[in-house]
Amino acid sequence: VERPPLHRDPGVRILAILFILFVAGDALAVWHYSRIRPDRPKKIHMLVYGDGVFYYSMARSIVFDRDLDCANEARYYWHDEAAVESWRSPTGKLNNYCPIGSSLLFIPFLLLTHLFVWGDGLNFAYPATAALGSSFLAWMAIVMIYRTFQDLAVAVALWLATNVAYYMSIEPLTSHACSL
Repeated sequence: VERPPLHRDPGVRILAILFILFVAGDALAVWHYSRIRPDRPKKIHMLVYGDGVFYYSMARSIVFDRDLDCANEARYYWHDEAAVESWRSPTGKLNNYCPIGSSLLFIPFLLLTHLFVWGDGLNFAYPATAALGSSFLAWMAIVMIYRTFQDLAVAVALWLATNVAYYMSIEPLTSHACSL
């Protein structure tokens, strides 16, 4: 059985529509949450937190600082100097338990954003684009699964009935969506 080209495959078109709706729903939820959430310190961001601080910070540090020392990023996102100092190694660098692979995948999205937003990588546009890029990479993996097994129900179930949807929307700056 010969498969249609990717751009003519009806299953891929359905997955594309679902992805657009998924991203739109996620953006609407973020917008709504930002309106109703309790006041928080200015530097606590909705996208860069937890492990995402380490993953995103490495990408940001490579592109903007041209090094792998993420102390200034951790200081910015954690807003807690004692926490940053507690993560210092004996060499004075910030310990980072996260592998660099996902960070390297974020870099093209940061560079693309930098074409339109001349910032320092800390404002919302940069991690938002990296998060969208991470979600897009996971969606591409779902399309590859669909094309491999030729079963749309399996691809959609894998996407929406597992943690994939969570890591594409709630924690996109961790490694999980990129790893898919």
